[in-house]
Formats: sequence, C-alpha cells, structure tokens
Amino acid sequence: MIYSKWLPPSIVQQANEVEPDRFKAAVDAFKQAAEAAKADHGNPNAWQVVLGQLLDDIKTFISAKTVFPYASVRTLVYELYDVVLLTGNDIEVQVRVCELLNHVLRHYRHNQHIGLQLAWRPLYDMLQVLYDKPTPHLKGTFLEHVQQSSLFTLVARARRFFAPGAAAEVYGLLRSALVCGDPMATPTHLALGWLVLFFPTKQLPQVEPDIAQVWVSEWMSVWGRLVNCAYWDTHWMYLVARAVKDDWKGKWRYWHIVSTGDKREDTGNCFCVLKPLHLLH
Repeated sequence: MIYSKWLPPSIVQQANEVEPDRFKAAVDAFKQAAEAAKADHGNPNAWQVVLGQLLDDIKTFISAKTVFPYASVRTLVYELYDVVLLTGNDIEVQVRVCELLNHVLRHYRHNQHIGLQLAWRPLYDMLQVLYDKPTPHLKGTFLEHVQQSSLFTLVARARRFFAPGAAAEVYGLLRSALVCGDPMATPTHLALGWLVLFFPTKQLPQVEPDIAQVWVSEWMSVWGRLVNCAYWDTHWMYLVARAVKDDWKGKWRYWHIVSTGDKREDTGNCFCVLKPLHLLH
C-alpha cells in the first residue's frame, strides 16, 4: 500500500496518485466512526469503535513519504482532538487516539501551510478535572502514568497550533495566581506549572512589544520572589528559554538575557535580567 524509494518509478508515480485518495477514505471512515460514537450516549463502550485497524492504517499513511491534501489532514486532527477531549472515562481509547494525534502533530510541526487552529481551553479544562480536581476512581498506577504522559505530550505538540490570541488568554487566566499569589502556596506553583505547559511561545512574534515587555517584567519579578526552590527556578528558566528560542526572529529580538554577575547577599543567587539590546552597548 505504501511505496518506498526502491520501488520502480512507475509504481511510485501510481502510489502518488492513489495514496491521497486512500488517506482521505481512511479519514472519512474514522470521522464516521467517531460521529457514531458521539451519538451513542448510553453505551459506555461506544468509543471502542474508533479503535482497530483504522488507527494503524492512518499512522502508516502519516509516516509515508506522501503529500496529502491539507484539508484531509486538518479533518483528521480535529476529529482526533475531539475524541481525546471526550474520552476521559475510557483510558484505552483516549491514550491510543492521543498517541496517534501526537504522531500527526509531530509530523506536521514545521509545516507553515497546514492552517491548523486548535482551541486550548477545552484541553486545559479536561486536564484540570483530571489532575487539579480529581474525583475518586479506580485506576492502575501504570495506566495513570501512560495517560498523563500522553496528554502532557499532546499539550506540548498542540500549543504551536493554538488559535491566535491564545498566549494572552493563557497568561490572563493564570496571571492573578502568579502575580498576586503567595509564592509559597500550592495554587501559585500549580499556576506556574500550567503556564509553562500551555503558554504558546510560538505566538510571541505576534504580541505587541509593549505588552511583551510587561509580561517579561512580571515574569522576572515573580521569579525573584522565591529562592532556593528547584521546581520554581527550573520552570521559570524553561519558560524564558522557550520564549527566547521561539522569538529569535520576532518582535522580541531586541531583548537579550544577560547575567548580571551580581549575587544578592541574602540569598547568594545569581540573577538574569532581560534588557533591550541597545542598552548593552
């Protein structure tokens, strides 16, 4: 079904012509199965219909050296995303579909023309229910670990495809807990974890420089409020590092991380600050 480079040119050409249609047929079949499961509200095993050979076939298609229509890829991603959001009570289905979605998003992570726009808030709300507001349930430790690993990987894969404006929305939701909260309190640490996980640093080039400057100032100020805490330091450093990496050609490029080389007498910690490049000369 899938061609390789060692095949004769005629077969490769034929595969190029028929594989997109086969991929579209597989996506349509998956969408039909997902719609049927959504409609069958009373059946606790309704989502099992989306498992099976279809998932393996679609993964094989994505791994092939074939260019598929972007419309079919978008349809697939949106359907997989919906299934992940709706199957929190069926770990097997959620994990398997989530793993396929991670594979698809990773494959197209550098494609600038695919046109994906994913809503971040439904994914955030689902994770909040699972981990910040858990309900009593029977779940094996291994299953829980696999589910958490798959979902957190999905956030990392999906945030580059979050809809425009997601950066401001994510920070706006968590800002009060970080800026006004007690840095020693659990809600503040949870807010930092969610910010690092969900904040789409790929959108920073589209943020107004004045707004970006306010964000940076608040981040560095909040970071400095707690010392000698590995969780706190590593999470802030990871967020700032991602911001600098993802915006090296954007509107933040006049910002530069500079080690002050100074140590505060009360903590002994070295601090880094963000300064405009024109102030470094």
